[in-house]
Amino acid sequence: MKCSIYTVGGKDFSSLVGELLEKCGGDEKIVRLVFWGSPRDNQEYRNQKRELERQVHAHFGKCCPAFSYIAQRPLTADLAVEVHRVDASFEGEVVYKVYRNLPYVLLRGRSYRELIAGGMSGRDVDSPVRKQAEEAMEQMRAVLVEEGFAVDAIVRQWNYLERITEFDGECQRYQAFNEARSSFYASATWNNGYPAATGIGMQWGGVVIDFTAVKTEGPECRSVPLDNALQIAAHAYSQQVLLGKLSADLGKITPKFERARVLESGNERMIYVSGTAAIRGEQSLTEVGVLPQMGITLENINYLISGKNLQSKGVAGEGVLLMIRVYLKYPDDLEAVEAYIGGQLAGLPVIYLLADVCREELLVEVEGIARIKV
Repeated sequence: MKCSIYTVGGKDFSSLVGELLEKCGGDEKIVRLVFWGSPRDNQEYRNQKRELERQVHAHFGKCCPAFSYIAQRPLTADLAVEVHRVDASFEGEVVYKVYRNLPYVLLRGRSYRELIAGGMSGRDVDSPVRKQAEEAMEQMRAVLVEEGFAVDAIVRQWNYLERITEFDGECQRYQAFNEARSSFYASATWNNGYPAATGIGMQWGGVVIDFTAVKTEGPECRSVPLDNALQIAAHAYSQQVLLGKLSADLGKITPKFERARVLESGNERMIYVSGTAAIRGEQSLTEVGVLPQMGITLENINYLISGKNLQSKGVAGEGVLLMIRVYLKYPDDLEAVEAYIGGQLAGLPVIYLLADVCREELLVEVEGIARIKV
């Protein structure tokens, strides 16, 4: 998989979309697009999403990739897109499909099948979070069933949630989402761990979910969950760090995801790095400012994809980042964080986005994709 980031600015929304699509091109096999913009409210979000859908379908025709529109303000542009392409060396088949107006892509390799989907959402962005999440996950289930994938075939999930840390009554919105996710996941055994995942805020847009699922069909292909010795697994958090009202007799539901996930097929190996923040054990690093949090976050990621940590899971080699997304709580932190990352990861493709992290005290979160170098 090859990843690119394009940004544009200075025009009306429709013209910006057209300019981005021209940058994407149409000859290479694009499988996923994630667009980021800054609508002023949910009505404008709906209008922009419709225009985006119109242009993407017109541009790609029958070879339309999975795509989503995320209401997180790009901090260095007016509109941005992340593009995932199948590398030219891929010897399998790329099949473009549609399920009830939702385009998705099926990759058929020699020993695996990969399902790439996005833009799952609730019917009404103003309805309760739990309802929107359940509706989005039913769309996920339908696509998985259509292609013969089990729920526990999901290896990477992106969960975007409007006003993630706020409360609706006694229930925190992120906690309501976690309850819906746990219920959805309950139909599977998860013997090989949960997906890598990101749970991140949006300014508008309700609930949006993107995901990738993999079904292995040979011994040379495998999916491996990665823990991080510096952090407690999110699905093992104690009740003390979870917010909101208890869920019946189950207590507060933990976020169900792994710190990262390795995918291997022959000589091709990559790592999906989950949304990572300045958390050690299960406690946030607080009252220190954005740069110390940024430093701890990168330390967490570097250890996660290190040869030592990979070897502990029977994976040879060292992880090397291919691209990252940086989510910032405050736009005024951009200059300092951009300079810091430029010094630490010079030349790496980066997109900077305005978004609340899933804990109110956290100022920055980073996710990414890495390859494994032997």
